[in-house]
Amino acid sequence: MAKLGKVFTALVRSIERSQAEIIEVIEEKQKAAEKWAEGLVKELEQEFAELQRRSNELEQLSHTEGHLQLLQSFPSLHSPPPTKDWSEISVHSNLCLGTVRRAVSQLEETLMSEVKRFGDVELEGIQQYAVDVTLDPDTAPPYLILSRDGKQMKNRGKEHDLPNYLERFVYFVNVLGIEGFSSGRFYYEVMVTVCQLEEGYHTKASEWILDFTPQKAGVFMDCEEGQVSFYDVGGWSHIYSFTGCNFTEMLYPYLGPNPNPDGEIFPLIISATSTVSP
Repeated sequence: MAKLGKVFTALVRSIERSQAEIIEVIEEKQKAAEKWAEGLVKELEQEFAELQRRSNELEQLSHTEGHLQLLQSFPSLHSPPPTKDWSEISVHSNLCLGTVRRAVSQLEETLMSEVKRFGDVELEGIQQYAVDVTLDPDTAPPYLILSRDGKQMKNRGKEHDLPNYLERFVYFVNVLGIEGFSSGRFYYEVMVTVCQLEEGYHTKASEWILDFTPQKAGVFMDCEEGQVSFYDVGGWSHIYSFTGCNFTEMLYPYLGPNPNPDGEIFPLIISATSTVSP
């Protein structure tokens, strides 16, 4: 729990630090934009004052009766005062968009790094519940062969005659573990080539196909919490959890190599639990 607390604290600090940096940059850009706008307003005020002065002079000149004074003043009043081409001035309302986008990208990288750390801590925590899983040969279908230590299964190449045990799978490429569990927590790891997670009960979606291929999958079950979780051990990441399950009978590890489109069955190996480096 202490390690998880440190990870969450680091996440909060990363978010707060990124927020402070974004606010600081936005405030700096806002001050610069305000200063630029104030300069434009001052220029406009100066132009308006000059135009107003010229208008007043023309108004006074229109009431004069002296032709000589009119002729003398005309050249200076005839040409308009120099003014700025304000049509070239544009105001950008999204001055901070690029800054915010970069900050969000950096924050995303930081969060992904912290999430990876969380995965490390999570796996390290559940690996203490590792159990020794041995495959039950009495449940293996006729076209699978198990190793002598009960840790591996592979395709026989052809179907063999085996005792017709009630527990044996005939139409499915699956094998159960010898030892069952009805309480507590347990965890084991399996070396796989193609991974397809199947639920142990029927729902609207009875299978979950991954869009990536983990080399080693971890399976964790908490009987009291009604939870089954799957992990990509090599990637130190959580794949998926089924929660709110109601287990009323003995639970057995349920394993099966997934055939490829050509019908070939990839070997499946129950491996020793690895240790996650902190």
